[in-house]
Amino acid sequence: MAAVSGLPPFVAMTTSVGGWIPAEAAPEPCGRAVRRVFARVERRLTRFRPGSELNRFCVSGAGFGSPLLFRALTTASRAWLRSGGLFDPRIRRALEALGYDGRLRFGAAPPRVPRRRPAGRFPAGRSPWLAVAWTRAGVPAPGGRRPHGLRLTPPVPLDLGGIGKGLAVRYGAAALRRRLGLPPRAGARFGCCRGDARAVPGFLLDAGGDIWAEGAGPGAGGWTVDVQGPGGGPAARLRVAGAAVCTSSRGRRAWTAGGRPAHHLIDPRTGRPADAGLWAVTVVGRDPAWAEVWSKALFVAGAAAAPALAERRGLAALMVDAEGAVAVTRAARPFLDGPAAAGGDGP
Repeated sequence: MAAVSGLPPFVAMTTSVGGWIPAEAAPEPCGRAVRRVFARVERRLTRFRPGSELNRFCVSGAGFGSPLLFRALTTASRAWLRSGGLFDPRIRRALEALGYDGRLRFGAAPPRVPRRRPAGRFPAGRSPWLAVAWTRAGVPAPGGRRPHGLRLTPPVPLDLGGIGKGLAVRYGAAALRRRLGLPPRAGARFGCCRGDARAVPGFLLDAGGDIWAEGAGPGAGGWTVDVQGPGGGPAARLRVAGAAVCTSSRGRRAWTAGGRPAHHLIDPRTGRPADAGLWAVTVVGRDPAWAEVWSKALFVAGAAAAPALAERRGLAALMVDAEGAVAVTRAARPFLDGPAAAGGDGP
């Protein structure tokens, strides 16, 4: 069994970030490389800093963003289209109306907001809300491409927390590959990384439920990831290599607003916390940003609709309902490991 050591943990983007790297690797340089990535993403994409690039753009409604903001916004726009509106970053006003702002702190017990503030109006309609508006001529850019401007119609507060964390995991994994001397995009599903011996066991990067598992893991058969059920124990167990594992759960960001339970997974169709029978949704995919998108969209779709939607999209998804029963798509079955995953299968 290959030996691993812990990646120095830190807090960023309101979540704890940590992981595992080969025992022979230097943990501090690896940790610094990942921290730099998360700090850069947080600085540009957080909604909790008034001066962040995201907040400035939401006020102006148009402009030339950094490559990171451009990638996050265009990914969010494509996610809105592909999910049929189940994923929508414009739920920020609903979150803030429920008290989820920079002052809300999650600890051992769910925090309480004394009273519910008036709910903000949520943008309706199906017209695109983000456009690549124009191109700035004569400005050099990497690869010979010219930077594009973006237009937000109408200017509205956005929450890019999920997309931002997924991108941070994507770029953090790339930084770890460089630091460990691994080839770009190393790793294969259920196999060892390509490259030299340092590619085994690869590494695991965990940002509060958004995970990248690289290489064969300590047991040389992939990294083991548990999916938590409503009782706190594992509802399913996965074994993955060279893939992202992203979970959206009503147990991770839960509080009480005005004496009523609330959580951060907002249904864009109602502006209220999604409550359609699911406790958690986990998606395994090749990209953490998109795995994060679909875990949220399936959660909002609910227990009745999510399995069929996941099958239509070919997603490797596990859906845990409020009673702890697990629905598993066909694409997710190869990732199941052990008796904990013996819950009900999807269609």
